[in-house]
Amino acid sequence: MRTNCYLMNLNNTCLVIDPGAASKSVDKWLKNNCQHGNISIFLTHGHFDHISGVKPIVSQYPNTEVYVSSKDEKHLFSTRWNLGCWVLKLTTLKSIKDKLHYVEKNDTIQFGDELFYIHTLPGHTPGGLGLYSQKHNLIFTGDTLFKSARGSTSFIGGNYTDMMQSLYDLFTYIPGNATVYPGHYATTTIADEMKRYEIIRQSRSVTRKEEL
Repeated sequence: MRTNCYLMNLNNTCLVIDPGAASKSVDKWLKNNCQHGNISIFLTHGHFDHISGVKPIVSQYPNTEVYVSSKDEKHLFSTRWNLGCWVLKLTTLKSIKDKLHYVEKNDTIQFGDELFYIHTLPGHTPGGLGLYSQKHNLIFTGDTLFKSARGSTSFIGGNYTDMMQSLYDLFTYIPGNATVYPGHYATTTIADEMKRYEIIRQSRSVTRKEEL
């Protein structure tokens, strides 16, 4: 399954979202757009297919900063938790721990000239995150919400109740016409996915603890 890696040039800052592997196309884009060397990486969660390209970027651009949830620390530092051991992708971020910046619910991050809003989306992993741009009305949802599907909760650290709450939160707090950029597959909109999960949107019985 291919992982979507997103690249944004934000006025003297380059933002890389979920670099899942070392990639010639990503490397070429960075060389063409990021001569200034101001690069930030945002990770929607800690599975190997979303983090395996982090260290090559940091190695080439030492000032790179990496933003992720502290609740996915086990995934970042263990191939058992990040599933890399299943496919011999033995990637962890232990060696660049000093580059990690932990973000939490309701945080905002300024990347270049644009302000982004953090949404916590546990379920697929404990530290799942969404990154919302009000300016462009779009959200990066990682492996929480796809086109016509939701993320799996069957992997280590997954939680079905948390996933349902995260979907409810997306449908409640993100505008319906917002474009969804998922971790896999094609783009969609909040409104289109809301139709498929109407029972979640209408339910107020789903709860989750604020701190896991």
